[in-house]
Amino acid sequence: MRVDPAFKNKILDSPGGETLRYCFQCGTCTASCPVIRAAGDAYIVRKLLKMAKLGLKEKLLSSEVLWYCAVCHGCEERCPQGVEVAQVLGVLRNLAAEEGYVPKGLKALARNIVKCGLSMEMSEDQEMWREVMGLPSLSKPNPRQVGRIAEETGLAKTAAEGGEADES
Repeated sequence: MRVDPAFKNKILDSPGGETLRYCFQCGTCTASCPVIRAAGDAYIVRKLLKMAKLGLKEKLLSSEVLWYCAVCHGCEERCPQGVEVAQVLGVLRNLAAEEGYVPKGLKALARNIVKCGLSMEMSEDQEMWREVMGLPSLSKPNPRQVGRIAEETGLAKTAAEGGEADES
């Protein structure tokens, strides 16, 4: 397990990552997290923050559990040090994406968004059932606008490249 001493500073220097410096590993974030009830010991927020502070860059960024956060902010409401955990995890997910570590399922969603502007492409059957139930048709996004946004944000690159996250 390689340590990257500069990794912590990269997080601290990123907008949203500054409050990581205040974390003293009390565990309130983990105790407050609703995701842990579903994910169990696989998702321990305190462990992710500790890995970030220790500079365990590759192990952390390649871990699929990094993407589990529901961004409910319960951890932030209870943190005695004011660590903005959801923002720190957002910084870490952005760094992971830059390194090519995006879970397979999220890449599939990205491909759908680039292709049709929606996270899930609507089938003819779904459109028919919407009509039968009296629901309006879903508007179709402008493919040129979606393509431009996907290119400018890097979503097109993420959807196209390999490097899925490991199951950790």
